[in-house]
Amino acid sequence: MSKLIEIVAEEYKVNRIYLRFVEENRGAAYLYEALGFRYWNEKDPNGELIYYYDV
Repeated sequence: MSKLIEIVAEEYKVNRIYLRFVEENRGAAYLYEALGFRYWNEKDPNGELIYYYDV
């Protein structure tokens, strides 16, 4: 996953990557937090949690 983050950052020239998932998916939260993603403290219009990663 960290290699994928690196590829996305280089390919799209971004310094921050966002993702979202439903709050009930605690496995996703555990995985993304372990990789360094942080909760944005907001939800998208569909009620999904927004996480971000600073490259």
